[in-house]
Amino acid sequence: MEENQPKVGKKHRKKKVVGIVFLLLILLAGGLWFRFSPETLQKARSILGITEPGDEVEELPFSVHVLDVGKADAIYLHSGEVDMLIDGGTYDCGEKVCQYLKRRGVTSLDVVVNTHPDQDHIGGLSQVLEEFPVEEIWYGPWETEPETEEYTRFWQVVQEKEIPAYTPLPGQRLFLGGLQIHVLGPLMLSSESNNNSLVIRVAYQDTSILLMGDAEEKEETQIFTIFPFEELSSDILKIGHHGSETSTTPPFLQQVSPRYAIISVGEDANDLPRQSVLDRLKEKEISVYRTDWHGTVVCGSDGTSWIFRTEKEQEELK
Repeated sequence: MEENQPKVGKKHRKKKVVGIVFLLLILLAGGLWFRFSPETLQKARSILGITEPGDEVEELPFSVHVLDVGKADAIYLHSGEVDMLIDGGTYDCGEKVCQYLKRRGVTSLDVVVNTHPDQDHIGGLSQVLEEFPVEEIWYGPWETEPETEEYTRFWQVVQEKEIPAYTPLPGQRLFLGGLQIHVLGPLMLSSESNNNSLVIRVAYQDTSILLMGDAEEKEETQIFTIFPFEELSSDILKIGHHGSETSTTPPFLQQVSPRYAIISVGEDANDLPRQSVLDRLKEKEISVYRTDWHGTVVCGSDGTSWIFRTEKEQEELK
């Protein structure tokens, strides 16, 4: 659990800060601050010994990067030649998401997923689409078309770039490189945006992660009523709706039976994650990672087990 994880030492922090200062000076001196390529930035970081949590899992065949974007979602998946982004945080997170992808050496995206059109999931995606070539868009269905600036801008860019976009169907199995993607929801259209969230399970060989968007009890119940245990069971559960009381219900948690949980959350008026949700996870002895405590969380799989690296703390779990 989090409280047992070793803190990054002061010496490490000092080295990282000094390295970042040198890197900024080099880039600014060369007039490259807004023009450097991902490859150039990676080489500079390597030379200066500047590391990010994702660096230590770079050689593993599958990695999941849950970015620290506050109470919002932005999740980057990488496997071999496959690069996939699920949601993009709020509008003001667009630059942060783009810079993170560039630091990871991403030059294009095979798939961009918008689980549902709430502003904390769709907001930053318009900038991503503007800065990266994208092969296709997957998006969650909606009963009533939203009338928000974030939603409108997203679809303007999709149309301007002529990016193919569609809603994958529940039960559909998709294959990207070595990844097996199983669409689990939504099974029925709802008047509530959260319960129209695309829910997908991503498996690499014998390892798996279940990504919930903002799905709440209604959608969770539909999913575990239709899909058997073996299609829901996952090593990692990306907690739905940022740890809200209305999600991660005990019956659903029982069906998924994860070893690890990741919560993408930040300070806001809703006091998330709720203690009742944390208590459910603790009762099941599930190791919890939170972006408000740990920063960006990166987990990597070799096909049989996972390792975790975090921005603020580092620990290997197997």
